Amino acid sequence: MVATTPEVADFVRTIGGSDVTVTQIIKPNVDPHDYEPTPVDIQAIGKAAIVVRNGVGLERWLDQTIGSAGFKGTVVDSSQGVTLRGAATRRAKKATRRARASTRPRSTIHTSGTTL
Repeated sequence: MVATTPEVADFVRTIGGSDVTVTQIIKPNVDPHDYEPTPVDIQAIGKAAIVVRNGVGLERWLDQTIGSAGFKGTVVDSSQGVTLRGAATRRAKKATRRARASTRPRSTIHTSGTTL
């Protein structure tokens, strides 16, 4: 199993106990928003059966990394079913929109200062 953040890795270790081996991608005190996966991270994700993500738009880099790794397993979003409150909800929605937009193909054509 692969977990993205230290908190998610702890969660997975607590739930899975001795039945799971967890590879933690992001180390403590590293900003998960701007993390750049290493070749070792990509390899670990490619070999994993399950990837557990924090969710709420925190790991904007993860979808592309999963694709690059050739991952065929299950992705678990640990934020599914969790009701966010106030500013956290607004930030999560904004981050989710950014993450979706960053994975869409770009087809903007610029001509004479006009965007088509």
